[in-house]
Amino acid sequence: MAKPGFVYRAIGIIVLLIGIGFLIMGMSYYFDGLEDNTEAKNKSNGTMLTVVCGFPFFMIGLGFFIFGYYKYRQDKPIQDISAILRSYPKIKIVEVAKKIGKPIPKTEMLINTCIKKEYVKGYIDDNNYFIHDYTFQGMAEPVSPQFAPRAPPAPIATPQENICPRCGDPLLVDSSQGLYFCPKCG
Repeated sequence: MAKPGFVYRAIGIIVLLIGIGFLIMGMSYYFDGLEDNTEAKNKSNGTMLTVVCGFPFFMIGLGFFIFGYYKYRQDKPIQDISAILRSYPKIKIVEVAKKIGKPIPKTEMLINTCIKKEYVKGYIDDNNYFIHDYTFQGMAEPVSPQFAPRAPPAPIATPQENICPRCGDPLLVDSSQGLYFCPKCG
């Protein structure tokens, strides 16, 4: 599970670095310049590079970084509670409230948010217990033991074998059971 705000913070850092690069290039253009250009042209190029490229990239990167940090701080209590809930199969809501230091109604609201965001699977029962539902977490349900396969059915006799070995009379087929039997011997 990806941490909330991580992508925004990563984009923010990359864009901030690009903005800082443009600011450095613009300032070096402004103060140092290139030897083959006039000083006035260098100052205008440096100013344009700083204003047009540097500051917008810097501000956009800073905005992404602040938004990512905001999302991270907003979701941190929910992730802390979900880590606590995942470690117990059954836990009282009062105990969770003591562990995180929040009142019981706020804890119930945070647990419901954890369940809605699917950080943890389970439910709150009538006795104020959170019961973790392991079937949603991909754990296998108990399976009945496997028995060895049955022996294959007896082969059906070929026409040469349709003679009773005791009396030598032809055998008849019982259609209800699919078995051969001798009318004299049984």
